[in-house]
Amino acid sequence: MKQAFIAVDVQNGWADDNPATTEAIGAAVIGLRREMPVIWVYMGWLPTQEPFQARELHLKREFNAVTAPEKQSRWNQPALLMEPEDWIITKPRLSLFSNPFSEPFLRQLRVNEIFMGGFKTADCVYASARDACRHHGFKTTVLSGLTADEGDATECEGKEFFHRDNVEFRRLSLCNIPAGLGFPRP
Repeated sequence: MKQAFIAVDVQNGWADDNPATTEAIGAAVIGLRREMPVIWVYMGWLPTQEPFQARELHLKREFNAVTAPEKQSRWNQPALLMEPEDWIITKPRLSLFSNPFSEPFLRQLRVNEIFMGGFKTADCVYASARDACRHHGFKTTVLSGLTADEGDATECEGKEFFHRDNVEFRRLSLCNIPAGLGFPRP
């Protein structure tokens, strides 16, 4: 079983409202990179296109034209640094799967289990998790310590809509992280 961590919309506009969650995502990603691909999903940052590795970012003509500071507000910019081996997927709507290249890309990586975090839990994270599980057959877990709506909080934990869609919403702690995710065990 191959796993991937997907960070949804970790952009300055959301990160500014959720500093503790952003810091937790940054810390978690350091360990996760040793165990699985890290995929950053962004809305409104670049045009929808095929997934690409962060090391290719400077080669993207769209990046240079669209993300130049004078062309785009700070709000949409990535809030955390990406490593060259990380992947980037752009999306036009709430769900990661609104980009038609997303599912074929994940299948190409042989991913069948997704761990997810990011912003906003009730919107883009939920839509992406629901579609991953319900429409594309990925085992999907939203890590509650790595997702928030506003003020580093979410009202989604235990909500029916996650359970209805067979998405696991797991509280993140060192004791219940699945073995092999790169976190130190107590």
